[in-house]
Amino acid sequence: MLDDLKNDNRSGAAELIDKAIDIIRCQLDPIVNRDKDIKDEFMELSREIVNSQLSMAPLINSIGYLVKDLDLITKDNVLLRIEQF
Repeated sequence: MLDDLKNDNRSGAAELIDKAIDIIRCQLDPIVNRDKDIKDEFMELSREIVNSQLSMAPLINSIGYLVKDLDLITKDNVLLRIEQF
């Protein structure tokens, strides 16, 4: 999915953001402990997503929104932010 995002040079910002959110959801699915701090893993995934489309500012801003002001990054926190987004 990340390669698909990286190689997508036809979609607009909204479509790329949707793809990024799908990637995040897929990575969150197997996490059983919904309250476990996944900051390190999530930040690495975020970097990979951002690096896949460095010229797409709306994508970068959207990823930043998902983690902004979170003391702990947990599955539940990220899913809540996605819903609010």
